[in-house]
Amino acid sequence: MEHAWDYSRYPVTRRKPRQLNEPQQRHLRVSCQYVDRLLGEIESVLHAAASKSPFSRYVAHISPVQSGVIEDHIRRMRSQLIRTLAWQQMEPQPAEIPARRAIHTDHCFIEIAIEEMRPSYMLDTAPCPTKQ
Repeated sequence: MEHAWDYSRYPVTRRKPRQLNEPQQRHLRVSCQYVDRLLGEIESVLHAAASKSPFSRYVAHISPVQSGVIEDHIRRMRSQLIRTLAWQQMEPQPAEIPARRAIHTDHCFIEIAIEEMRPSYMLDTAPCPTKQ
């Protein structure tokens, strides 16, 4: 049975290395980054389903075994992405954004969102109920 995630049926070894021009290489790199971002979103869904968040979007109906299989597929797909870049003698771009900065930025947006929950921000839409 052929699995939907089986990318081994698309061998990159039949093509010769370094045959892509610069725009084609950029397209290849951006496409690999996009696939990796989607894989990261799948990982987020797997972990968010088990979260204790009261606002979770996902129902945790994936067993630990299924989660392990999915994570294994993600690892293999990422390995394939690396091999695809290596075929053109390319490497993934190194990370550029410090985690601390990303966390700080998200925290700033959280503070803004909390501030905008005040009644004074909602008065323009309709009168706010007063305390009884």
